Amino acid sequence: MSNQPYFRGLEDNSQEPIRVFGERICFAFENIRQELNNGECFGKLDSFNLNILISQEKVRGPFCDNSRLHLHDVFFSYLWCHIYGLMVLTPMGGKDLAQEEDEQARETLQHAQNLLSFYAKWEIPNLPNPEADNLTDKKRLVGITNAHFWYAINYILYHEFAHKVLGHINAIEEMQGRQEKPSKELRNKFEKEADLFALRKIMNHELVKNTKHVSSVQIGILAALSSIMFTANDALGGKAHPDPDHRIEYTLDQLNLEENDFTWGFASWIFITWEQYNNAWFRLWPISNPKDSFKAKFGETLKLMEQIKNERK
Repeated sequence: MSNQPYFRGLEDNSQEPIRVFGERICFAFENIRQELNNGECFGKLDSFNLNILISQEKVRGPFCDNSRLHLHDVFFSYLWCHIYGLMVLTPMGGKDLAQEEDEQARETLQHAQNLLSFYAKWEIPNLPNPEADNLTDKKRLVGITNAHFWYAINYILYHEFAHKVLGHINAIEEMQGRQEKPSKELRNKFEKEADLFALRKIMNHELVKNTKHVSSVQIGILAALSSIMFTANDALGGKAHPDPDHRIEYTLDQLNLEENDFTWGFASWIFITWEQYNNAWFRLWPISNPKDSFKAKFGETLKLMEQIKNERK
């Protein structure tokens, strides 16, 4: 096992406030690697390492090759701000926001959106951030976001490990070596397998299963999946991924949620927020019976999403 102190790249070199998670992210990587090495991989991950990319440029999403998982510090910033904005602004959460809190949440979500196109400095004095003093965070908005972010990161780590563990990377590299192009169907299959692998691993973890953390984990997972959705205005997965709304749908199907579980409402708000940022302004609010469950409203929202995607193809 490598003794490389990956976290120093993030904590010592990055200017992003997300650097406070540096050591924890790297320890999580090592713990997951050891867990899988002792299980289905039988030592095959000894040479699979972590590379933290430090660069002031627009977001670069996680990616892996046969030897390393690459993670970008600005992606961490994007994900944290994305989660903060969604979590604070979701109307079903029972939060009573002051005007300043509402404006800060919208500005933080906008900062996340900006990072998808260009690098922008995190205005620490004006925007919430994970280095914020808890004494000034009376509603624990930063603390709750930190928890959701942490579970989102663990889900992403398991997902990327899955591509290595399940042989996806080898399969694609072998095809490319034969000058063959992996089909969209094959790539979608690999992504779904990695999604479900990550979901099973994190939801069955002893620190999560049957504990008070379950709801926070579920929100973190949806936030990780939705972060991909906001990278395109057509909500299509492109050549390499399933459509994000499909990924969220089949993930929720695995969670066995009650019909009025808040997680359904949070998932609906993801789509509504995405549509706001693509200039349709609440078109996705489903017209339904007020007595409908959150699950029913989510189903109606999915139908509207399909209509919008078909229009934008």
